[in-house]
This record gives sequence, structure tokens and C-alpha cells, in this order.
Amino acid sequence: MENNEGVLVDLYIPRKCAATNRLITAKDHASVQINIVDVDADGKALPTSTTFALCGQVRAMAESDDSINRLATKAGFLLSAKGLACARTDGHNIFENISFELREGDILVLSGRSGSGKTTVLKCLSHLNVYQGEVLLHGRKVSDYSIPTYRTRVLYVPQRPSLLPSTPREFVKLVLSYSSRKSKSDSKSQTNSRFDIYTGNGKGSVVMGPIQLAEEWGIDEELWDRPWISLSGGESQRIALAVAVGLPGAEILLLDEPTSALDAETTLLVENTLQQLVQDKNSSVKGLIWITHSEEQSRRIGTRFLYLDEGSCLENVEMGLPSSHSRSSTNASNSNSSL
Repeated sequence: MENNEGVLVDLYIPRKCAATNRLITAKDHASVQINIVDVDADGKALPTSTTFALCGQVRAMAESDDSINRLATKAGFLLSAKGLACARTDGHNIFENISFELREGDILVLSGRSGSGKTTVLKCLSHLNVYQGEVLLHGRKVSDYSIPTYRTRVLYVPQRPSLLPSTPREFVKLVLSYSSRKSKSDSKSQTNSRFDIYTGNGKGSVVMGPIQLAEEWGIDEELWDRPWISLSGGESQRIALAVAVGLPGAEILLLDEPTSALDAETTLLVENTLQQLVQDKNSSVKGLIWITHSEEQSRRIGTRFLYLDEGSCLENVEMGLPSSHSRSSTNASNSNSSL
């Protein structure tokens, strides 16, 4: 949270009984009630609050330090970034104290000047870059998952796909062979045991397999059997995005200018699909973080807006630098609870 001096500080939660002044332990059949004050987009306290209750059973599982994060997950937080910092090779930070939450149904637009670190933020969130700070998925640390499982759930989609060997169809088959794609991580995630790379396995929804999805975006099936190196920038971008969206397992997509090589008509088709996907109950995808330099696109697709400025992160009601220039913790905004 942010103190009166504008510094981000940890929230201290007392663990002593107010009546006896002794520590509450796992053996106590007691409860701790915590009122978390709501804040506005600038981090200022509102007159309302949200109440959470922690019981001895939570402490008995040796999870007292993590229990607030678990309660935050129940409140709708998918991904939490706390105090992220990433340094260049010369030791100077690209950014620091980046903190925000992604909630179910969010399409969070990340903008900022070129070189401000937007792509690096996505790579840190996907555990592809070394960073300081903490990233939590459903209130759990990255180390609580295997790295392949975490990267499957929090999936980074680059602006330009790397030059890959063979063909897109062979690439999909390779991805489906990974154990992180086959395991049942939880009841909400779809598995690939009966997954069809053409039609997918969602019925009565926007969930489709990558080949069918790419066809909706103007990609003929025969392109899936061409070498990656022979595809145009727009073709490879659409196919890579169709693979990320069409294969089950990802809960959060980190999109680095996913429509930069597309024409206006195809861009609208892609935007429409992704917006529907986040709201579809049959989809494993529950939230997006989307880098774009287009104010028009941000207004069409965004539900929340973060701006990287001078190494810090600010949240605004629309795309662009907030006029107040005030530093915001962005741990919660739009009158939601701050933890």
C-alpha cells in the first residue's frame, strides 16, 4: 500500500489478541478480522472497506503469510505483481516498484513511451526475465508451480514470433506433447487428451482450435504446412496468436502488440475474438494484458489502463499518462479493495 509520503510499504497485519495481548497461534480457535479500506484510482482512501476473516485453521496450515493472497484470489484477483524491478546489464533499473492486480475479466492495456520497459514487464510476469519483487498467480508464488506449468498458464505472446523450424502444424503437435499441457492442473482448465487442433473442444462458445480460429482471421489451412520462414509477418503473427488462444491451458495471455502487422479489418476480427474469449465460460482464458501504442485500439478493447513512466507504473481511467502525474500503487483501482 502507499503511505502519506507516496512510498509503497508492506501492509502490517497484527497477530495479537486485543484482549490478552498474546500471539494468536495455530492451536487457538480464534479468528482475526481485517478491514481493508477501498481506494480510488489515485490510491486515496474511500469511506468504504472490505472485511476478511482469518481463522486458526488457516494458520494451522502454515499459510498465514499467504492467506491474504488466497483471500484476494477469492475476491477475483488472477495475477498480482508486487514491487517488480528489472535492471539493465549496467545495473540501472529499467523500472521499479511496479505493482498491480489483474482481475477476472480484465483486459488491461499497458502503454508507455518506446523503451519504457513494456515488453520487459510482460517477460517478468511470464518468468522469462530475471526480476526483483513478487508475482503471484491465484495468490501463489511462481515457485509453487513448476516453471513449465506456470508459463502455460501465464502465456507470453511476442510481437514477432521467433523463426521456428518446421511448420506451424508440427509446432502445435510439439506443444501438445509437453507434460505441462497434458496434466490436469485444476478443475477449470481444459486438458488436451481429446483436443482437436482444428475444431477444439468447446461447444456453443467462441472456443475453437487454432486452425479453425486462424481461418476466422483469414489464414488458409494450407499455410499450416508451410515452413515458418516462408510466412509473411501478418501470417506468422496470426498463426502464433491462434496457437496461443486456441490451445487450452492458458489463463492469462500477455500480448505484445498482437495486431501490429495486421490490416484494420483483421485487427477488428482479432479484437472481437479476444474480447469474447475473456467472457466465455468455456474458455480457460480469464484475463489479458495487452501492449498497444494505438489510442483507438485501447479505447475499443481496454477495461483498465496502466502507463509506464520514468520507471514507475501509473493507472489511469483511459490510455495515456495521467494528467496528475501522481504516483499510484495501482494495487487496486476503480474503487476496488487494496491489499
